[in-house]
Amino acid sequence: MPEQPHDIAFWGIFAKLKDLSIYEGRPGDLYGDTLADFYDRFVGDFIADVPVFEELLTPGGKVLDLACGAGRIGIPLARLGFRVDGVELSPEMLALANKRLLEEAPEVRNRLSFVAGDMSDFDLPTRYDLILVGVTSISLLLTAEQRHGLFRSVRRHLAPGGCFIFDILDLSGDRWRALDNYLDVWSSETDEGTDYAIVGQRFFPKERLFSFNVYREQVGWDGTTTRVIGNSVKAWLDREQLVTELSANNLAIIDEFDRNSVKYFVVRPVGGEAS
Repeated sequence: MPEQPHDIAFWGIFAKLKDLSIYEGRPGDLYGDTLADFYDRFVGDFIADVPVFEELLTPGGKVLDLACGAGRIGIPLARLGFRVDGVELSPEMLALANKRLLEEAPEVRNRLSFVAGDMSDFDLPTRYDLILVGVTSISLLLTAEQRHGLFRSVRRHLAPGGCFIFDILDLSGDRWRALDNYLDVWSSETDEGTDYAIVGQRFFPKERLFSFNVYREQVGWDGTTTRVIGNSVKAWLDREQLVTELSANNLAIIDEFDRNSVKYFVVRPVGGEAS
């Protein structure tokens, strides 16, 4: 992933906390070794989008969950009876997914498989009825070349009649302003102590990027405190741009709809079935 300027990767209070160097280790990626469990702890139980994907499937359908994280989407779909393969780039997120897998009933585990891989370039032996990229994760692909790689790979792996679905933040017009300069404090009590975090989001219209920052303190019941800081920079994508990139890979949007501030696109191959 291209390195981002300091004022985009870390901004405002997060830039100040980073410069204070009061955290352990190096600043981390939101999905990496210091923050993967944080991401899973605070958003891992979000399943409001699962019915969106379920509606596109017939009983027994095969699903490819790209950038699957800790199995937030794949596990619920497997519980519903679908066969799910998940692909995840982060070793830490993949470890969490496989840990969760062990907690499932045998019949669910038999329908699930998680493997290491890059959503911008993958080659699997199966074709799928549904390929998905959830929770705006397509925006993690910061360059057009990476997204072209995703779309090429998706087309190769779609079964006849299959479709691809992904979502982006709807930032059209001035909608991005309602999500800009978001700042909050999250907390969660665990067996080890309390997990605190300052989280924030900022948009950079000129660079067509937005950045989510986390400063985290884990305070044990014995008072021991661990501090880490990290971020995730994402591409600011719009419909026109995506239509052009999809078309270049013989894919077309056949349906689109909004859920709150998120826009979903359902995509199929054009000019014949995927090859």
